[in-house]
Amino acid sequence: VKSNGVLTFGTGIGSATTNVTGTGSFITEAGATLILTSSAGITADGTTGNIRMITSRSFSPGTNYNFTKDDGSNRSVMGSSFGTEITAINSLTVNNPRGLVLSSNITVNGVLNLQAGRLRTDNFTLSMASGATMTRTDTSWVAGNFSKPVNINTTSLTYEIGDSSGYRPLTLTLNGVTTGGSIRASISQAAGNHPQIATAGISATKNVSRYWTLVNNGVVLTSYGATFNFLAADLVGGADYNNLLAASYDGTSWTTGTFSGKTATSV
Repeated sequence: VKSNGVLTFGTGIGSATTNVTGTGSFITEAGATLILTSSAGITADGTTGNIRMITSRSFSPGTNYNFTKDDGSNRSVMGSSFGTEITAINSLTVNNPRGLVLSSNITVNGVLNLQAGRLRTDNFTLSMASGATMTRTDTSWVAGNFSKPVNINTTSLTYEIGDSSGYRPLTLTLNGVTTGGSIRASISQAAGNHPQIATAGISATKNVSRYWTLVNNGVVLTSYGATFNFLAADLVGGADYNNLLAASYDGTSWTTGTFSGKTATSV
C-alpha cells in the first residue's frame, strides 16, 4: 500500500468484510491507511483477520489504522500483530459502535480519531506521543488506561475517559513543571469503592462509586489540581455532592485535598 494510499477491506456493515490471502508480500509505506473491517483486526498467525498473507509482511511505523465495523454485535480487536510485527503506528481511528479493544500497549504518533464506540484498553495502555492530536464524538472515549505527554510548558491536561457505558473525564491543572514526562490516568471500570477506602476518611456507603488512578512517569512539578467528573447515578447512599471529599492514596497512606467549585457531577 503506497504512501497516501487507502486499502479498504469491505464496508464493515453486517458481514461485509474482505480479506487479503495468498503467498505474496504485503507491505505498507509511511502514510498508507488500512481500513480494517474484521473483528479480529490483524493477527500474527494470519489465520484470522483481514490480512492472511504470512509469507512476507512489513508495516511501516507511519501507517494509519482505521477500525471500521458495524455488524450489530461484535466489537473490533486490534489483533496479535500489534506489539509484535507492528511496533509503531501513526494514526488510529475507532469507528465501531461496539468499540475497539487493544491487544498491546499502543502509542499514537499522529491523530487519535474516536468516531464511534469506546476504545477499551484492558490491561494495556493507550499513549499519546508528543505532538499527537485527538478528535472524538460524544459517544466515544477511552475506557481504561490513557497516557498523555507533559513538557515544561504544559499547564493542563484533559483525559477523555470513562467506562463501557458512561463518560467520566478527568482534568489536571499542572503548576511549575520543570521536568517533562507523561501522566497516565484511568477510572474504575465498574461501580464500587476503592479497595483501601476503609482508611481513607471517606464514607464507604455515601460516596461517588468510582475511583480514578493517576500514574506519574518522570514529571517533576510544584503542585497539581484535578477535576473529577462523574455521572449523577454514581452518587450512592443518598450522598450530597456538597459534602463530597476527595483523597489520594500513594500505596501506603491517604492525603485529603482542598476543594473548590463542586458541582452535582464533579469535584
